[in-house]
Order: sequence, then structure tokens, then C-alpha cells
Amino acid sequence: MLAFVKKHMPESMKDKLRPVVRRVMSPFVAVHDRATLKATFRKAVRGRKLRTSVSDNGYYPLVCYLASKYDSIFADFKRNYVYNHILEVSGEREDYGCHFLKMIDGTPGFELTAEDWRDFQKNDSYGSPRVYPFRICGEDIMLSTSTIRYVKVLGDVVSMFDAGEVRSVAEIGAGYGGQCRIMMSRHSGMSIEQYTLIDLPEVVGLCERYLRNFPECRENIRYVDGGHMYLPDESYDLVMSNYAFSELNRDVQDMYLERIVRRSKRGYMVWNDCSERELNGYSVSEFMSLMPGSSRIEIDYPGTCLIVWGRKNGA
Repeated sequence: MLAFVKKHMPESMKDKLRPVVRRVMSPFVAVHDRATLKATFRKAVRGRKLRTSVSDNGYYPLVCYLASKYDSIFADFKRNYVYNHILEVSGEREDYGCHFLKMIDGTPGFELTAEDWRDFQKNDSYGSPRVYPFRICGEDIMLSTSTIRYVKVLGDVVSMFDAGEVRSVAEIGAGYGGQCRIMMSRHSGMSIEQYTLIDLPEVVGLCERYLRNFPECRENIRYVDGGHMYLPDESYDLVMSNYAFSELNRDVQDMYLERIVRRSKRGYMVWNDCSERELNGYSVSEFMSLMPGSSRIEIDYPGTCLIVWGRKNGA
């Protein structure tokens, strides 16, 4: 079939397809041996038979696994086509960054200096994200849109909750660890004693590879395989999720509810309807009925909202 396509496809069509194929195959270039790649794939997905989430598609975990093991792939994983399909989606849009900056400027009680932003900028030192010049505090600072979004989430947490009382955080869906690094920064106003990152094992492996580059993140961070979740019987001051919980299948959501979410005094969950549509996950109303005191905040994006609980008085 492939030979037939190569022979009969017009050259103009081949020229259009080549860059697409190149982007899809880019994470595998460093692994030249076919047998090695197959063995790596089997090891990466751990033989999982059930799809636990929208991102548990085989390819995304593999890219994360390879990025955690190979310097050449880690060097620019934030530009990888497969990775961008799940994360760094906003990273290609400079206008998103401007939108998030306006939201940050309007966040009460959240004041940042140019020095703060230069420290946040360190998030973009690894993985070669797309960065753009933003005029902030009278300076042009090169930042990725994703880093600005993480700062926006930090601003929400500081303004909505008693940040000084947040000592333990559980983040469901760890990404590459970018939100964790922003939360652990000295600018958060929090004294976090333990930060728990929960995701697919390949993803937390990438988080560990990324976060070990930052001294403030070399201690007090716990990496947890979300498929097994061997966690002690404890509560959390804050649970966070940027879309991830709402993209789990219902069985996994129930496990997270029992072991983490219902044990958290405060919650910040950005929610979409992906799992509800694809994996029989909870709807917003179903989830909120399980979390007394939770409230819904609309977000200017179809099918998306923010669910919070445990807010401080007046927030």
C-alpha cells in the first residue's frame, strides 16, 4: 500500500505531507534501531490494556518516556508534534499570552515585579518552547504562553485561598512539572512542605527529569504513578488539576475522588467535557454534587469551566 501511494501520489501532495510526517516521527529519530524502539514502546506503556484518560493514547506516554531518557529529545520536547497535541497547546498562540497577562493584571492582591517574571522565565530554559516578547513591568520579557498561564493559575490560587495555610498540594495531571515549579517559587506566598505530582508513570518520569534542574524543586516533591497510586492515608491543603481530572475515565476518577479529591480542604480544577464525551467521565453537575460547597466559575472557552471549593471569605 505504501509503495502504491509513493508511486501514484502527486509530488505536490507528497511535499505537503512530508513536514507532517516529520513532525509525527521526530521523537523517534534518536532511537534508530527498530527493535529498540519497539522494546521502548512496550516498556513505556507498561502493557496497559485500558485507556485511563484522554492522554493515555500510547503515543503521548512514549514521547514523555523518551524525553525523560534521551537528551536529544528532552532538548526540544515542548515543540514535539505528539506532545503538543496534549500539552503546550496554547504555546503556539502569542495572543493567548496577552489574554492571560490581562487576567493576571486584574487579579486582586497579586502584584508581580520584573524580577518575579525573570524568575518565572526560567521555566522556559528547558524543552525549547516557543517564546514571545511581552511588555511586562516596562521590560520586554521573552516567555512562553504556557508559563504565563501557569502564573495566572498561581494568581488565582493566591487570590482565592488562604495561601499561607497551604502546606501540602496534590496536582492531578503533572504535565512536565511547570505548574509545580511556579507554585514552589518564592513568589507564591506559600510555604509548601510537600507537593505531590500524580500522572502516568512516563509523565512523572519527565517531570522528575525537568524539575531536578531547579534547586527549589529537588526536595519536598513526591512523584506518584496515577495508575496504582500507592499513597498514605492523608489529607491535602489543596488539590489542583488543569483539565486532567476531567479527562480521566470514570473508574479512575472514582479512585482519585476517594484517595485525593475528597480529602482536600481546597480545590482548583479547570474542567472540560472531553471524558464526559469520550470515556463516560463525570459531568460538571455530577462532580459538583459529590463536592458540597463547590462553585463553578465560567471560562471564556466552550465546554470549559473552573470548579473551586474551600475559598477564603470574600474571595
